[in-house]
Amino acid sequence: MPAALLMSQERERLLARLTARYAGIRSPERVREVVDEVYARFAGARIQTYVPVLAEHAARELLDDHGRDGGIP
Repeated sequence: MPAALLMSQERERLLARLTARYAGIRSPERVREVVDEVYARFAGARIQTYVPVLAEHAARELLDDHGRDGGIP
């Protein structure tokens, strides 16, 4: 399977997991914005192996932190 397709599938699975996890707390649109933002950070990474794990960790931190500091959901 091509790496780009695998990454796209991982991204969609992450989006589904986080949308479910933050249902009622963050809008699906906000979750998508955060996932897109995080994946954009890793777009130029030479080694893509751990991008899905790192992206999930970073996205959860952003989604959790916005709730603590009064940010917009």
